Amino acid sequence: MKKILLINLLIIFIIFIMAELSSYIMLFNKYKEDIINFNNIVNSESKIKIPFLKYSKVILPTRENLLCNGGGCFRPVEYKNSDLKPIILFGCSYTEGFGLEDNETFSHKLAQYTNRSVYNRGRSGTGIPFLYYQLNDNEIIKELPKNPEYIIFTLIPDHFPRLFRYRNFVLGGEHTLRYKIQDDKLIEDKIKFPFLHSLFTSIVIEEYLTNKNSSDTKKVTDLTVKLFDESYKKIKENFPNAKFVILYFECPFDEKNTYDELLKDISKISDDITMIHINEKLPQLTEHDEYWIEDKSHPSAKAWDLIVPMISKELNL
Repeated sequence: MKKILLINLLIIFIIFIMAELSSYIMLFNKYKEDIINFNNIVNSESKIKIPFLKYSKVILPTRENLLCNGGGCFRPVEYKNSDLKPIILFGCSYTEGFGLEDNETFSHKLAQYTNRSVYNRGRSGTGIPFLYYQLNDNEIIKELPKNPEYIIFTLIPDHFPRLFRYRNFVLGGEHTLRYKIQDDKLIEDKIKFPFLHSLFTSIVIEEYLTNKNSSDTKKVTDLTVKLFDESYKKIKENFPNAKFVILYFECPFDEKNTYDELLKDISKISDDITMIHINEKLPQLTEHDEYWIEDKSHPSAKAWDLIVPMISKELNL
């Protein structure tokens, strides 16, 4: 009896090891170029410096990390002492300025063009849930000006899969801040059993679930609209005179017009929300490589040189 039990345990162990090894090989081959491109930008060297195994580690988001108070997690405030009404930017790596120097970012270019104070609260790998989180945290709000004229959020197509993704980078990094609707309320969708999420088999399953959920149009629409609706309410509560602007930004590799109906649903939340489709206003952005950094998925300084005057004209800045 004991021998049979031991044999069964050995078989289970071998199956587990084979599943892990297969997952590792599959993920490495699928995302190898992404890892190389990422390291090219971060390290300016054409080789993988970060061991691939590190990508399996899940880091749970802590309140201290999310608040980022005084921690240098955000870009510097631009033109802080301007007499004009300030602007607050929220968003992901587009807003933060991934791959760019401080003087090449959206926030710097906007401040320079408008002579206004610009507060950049963009964080790479985040999305709509982080906007909602920031607007609901008093520690974050108290560090922002009370009288902004505009609050601008940059929305990209990848934000919709991120609603269901387990980590801010496919192969690792920090666990993504996620929410779900329960009894018509937004509650945080917390990760359970973190250790299991460090296994490569789990990463494969997580990506499958992410793709499955993000292909469900109703699920994506319901959660997106709910998050924006509640975020808009908090904007009106914290900054009653501010106007809310959503910049929708496509990458060269995005499927065109995929989210047209969803964008319409977002704009219906309130007449006070301004939606600007960047690529419709500036179609040349997706036609020329000079508007993208090396990874071909983040705007370059030249892109912001083109975008900022257009936005400023649209908003009468």
